[in-house]
Amino acid sequence: MPFKTLFLTAISPWPPHDGTSQRTNMLLRALAQCGSVDMLLTPQGLTAHAPDVVERLRRDFHLVEYVQTEASRSRLPVGLLRPLAPLFRPIYGGGTGLLRLSFAAEPPLSLGLQRALSRTRYDVIVVRYLRPAARFGAFGFAPLIVDVDDIDTERCRTQLRAPGTPVWARWILRKRLAQLEREVPPLLQRAQHLWVCSREDRAFVPADNVSILPNIPFVAEGGEAPGTPAPPPEEPRLLMVGALKYVVNERGVDRFLSATWPAVRAAHPRARFRIVGSGMSGLQRARWRRSAGVEPVGFVEDLAREYAQASFTVVPLFEGGGTKIKALESLLHGRACVVTSHVERGFAPFLVHGESLWVAKDEHAFAEGCIELLGDRTRCDALATRGREQVLKHFSFPAFAEIVRNTLERLSARFPGGVQVVSDARP
Repeated sequence: MPFKTLFLTAISPWPPHDGTSQRTNMLLRALAQCGSVDMLLTPQGLTAHAPDVVERLRRDFHLVEYVQTEASRSRLPVGLLRPLAPLFRPIYGGGTGLLRLSFAAEPPLSLGLQRALSRTRYDVIVVRYLRPAARFGAFGFAPLIVDVDDIDTERCRTQLRAPGTPVWARWILRKRLAQLEREVPPLLQRAQHLWVCSREDRAFVPADNVSILPNIPFVAEGGEAPGTPAPPPEEPRLLMVGALKYVVNERGVDRFLSATWPAVRAAHPRARFRIVGSGMSGLQRARWRRSAGVEPVGFVEDLAREYAQASFTVVPLFEGGGTKIKALESLLHGRACVVTSHVERGFAPFLVHGESLWVAKDEHAFAEGCIELLGDRTRCDALATRGREQVLKHFSFPAFAEIVRNTLERLSARFPGGVQVVSDARP
């Protein structure tokens, strides 16, 4: 049977330039395969979406309401605060707002949800992330599915464990974690279903109504997975791809350049390191350019060309929630990937050190992996070939969409009358 879905999000599906927007894009497409989808969107943080983006979302993604809060309507010059970012970098995980721990409903958002429900009968409400579900007041309705591929408590824990986090920041993070552990688990239990992206995250969720909806490499609608990869270039070139507006990625680059890159360059003086991704600031570009052999590129239109010109890729992250899609994307493009044990999290048993990935437990081992693969082209190619086979087999969009459909069918059997008010609703 076709399903009518109401989709709530603070993460736009367009443009799909980073992992969070890509997952939103693919989740909407999977839901659309099951019926029709209406979308309610609110800005994330203080920055409203550009009018042309909102218009495209209305046209291509059936955006029925764009709801702004007073904060997102403000004219605060957020860009002028960017130079202060280094002061807060150790305690900011990206995407949730600096020390903003409130999960309360916001009147403009809850009223927008109520307007949508008064106009149309829906079979299910789906929300990207726990915090927007609370802000929209969605826990007052059922059936509700919340996609929590990035769990607040686990992101905070990884910040605490990450190398280089100063003592003063750890004190603040422990306070934040204690607050999150009071707020998050009760909300997780109130949704009728939760999607998480890995077995590891499943173990952290105190609920039975959970299924694993893995992160997968992004392929545009109507597009196909990359074909047979071209051979790597003769010039030794490492590549990192990531949205540089996210502090976790910025910190990963900084740590790689200070703790790993000097050893790699000492062993392979001709090696180059290209940093590619949206949101690179002028300050980042200037800072990273000071390291020998580093090419801070920023956003590129043709990402496939960057992969084709790389020997292999690196994902030097020791913190953050969810799983790191760029490792899968690299393998899909036929390029081996050196990752931390944190990045490997969520990909086992399909991706294994020495077979389809090079996994490093610390920064010293990360340097060893880069040096090894730069010096052994045969082994590098073998990792890439096996990794690509595993990604094509286990991380595909059809498998992703099938999980979405199965969830909708199970909830439809439990709630044949569609979306309804639930008695345990809280303001």
